[in-house]
Amino acid sequence: ILTKGAAIEAASILSLQYPKTLSRILGQDIVERAAETYWQMSVIEDALTAFEAGGVTAMHDATEGGILGGLFEVAHASGNGMRADLRKVHLSEEAAAICRYFGMDPWSSISEGTLIITAKPSNVDRIVAALAEKSIHADIAGEILESSAGRTAVMPEGTIKPLSFPVEDPFWAAFFRTLEQPDE
Repeated sequence: ILTKGAAIEAASILSLQYPKTLSRILGQDIVERAAETYWQMSVIEDALTAFEAGGVTAMHDATEGGILGGLFEVAHASGNGMRADLRKVHLSEEAAAICRYFGMDPWSSISEGTLIITAKPSNVDRIVAALAEKSIHADIAGEILESSAGRTAVMPEGTIKPLSFPVEDPFWAAFFRTLEQPDE
């Protein structure tokens, strides 16, 4: 289970760091919605809600390396296999637009506030429903497997690739670009 979606931290920070340029190119509405996600960068309510619903086996905030990095870390730490399907993970219009503008992969971009939750299969629907009751978006996007099954990610275009920690989080190049180029 993944809450909130991909690249929410990257989109939020960049919208606040570079508002004039992004508003001119992407539109004020996109920038304002991305900036609002700044207030979603905590997983405390997500984690407490999931835990109270029951059946949680692990939780991890998708920070550095984004969703791909976080999924890899969960699988690696547990010693299990994993099949993640990114086609089932929410990517907001604003995060997609900002990532596209900066040439960032939203799946490997920093995403603090996105909580990765693993749970017993019999509890998944109850956890998702409990999150929905608190207006926290959640997607069921994969499964934990035996280690012999390997660790893979189905990418948005349908290709399957080995799940690994991203070599570099693309957010940082974009962030430093905003420091070097004036926001006009």
